[in-house]
Amino acid sequence: MAPIWDNLASKTKVNVAKVDCTVEKQVMTRFGVRGFPTIKFLKDGKLYDYRGQRTVEGFVAFADGGGYAATTPTDIPRGAEAKKAEAGKDEL
Repeated sequence: MAPIWDNLASKTKVNVAKVDCTVEKQVMTRFGVRGFPTIKFLKDGKLYDYRGQRTVEGFVAFADGGGYAATTPTDIPRGAEAKKAEAGKDEL
């Protein structure tokens, strides 16, 4: 997946990021990642699960071509830090 992901970054106007959820366990929990690789698309405060072909062309069609509009979005889950701040708890 890494070569495809790196190639995608140069072919689209969308910001592309990868997270190692074996290290960043909070991200894995926050976004409900249950298997690898999991592809998520974030746009305008909404989260879309990607279920298309795992090719550069498939990703570009989904992100730049509006394929995400055919899926049901959810709100981007708030992180643990934001939840603590709304609950009025201090953080170090």
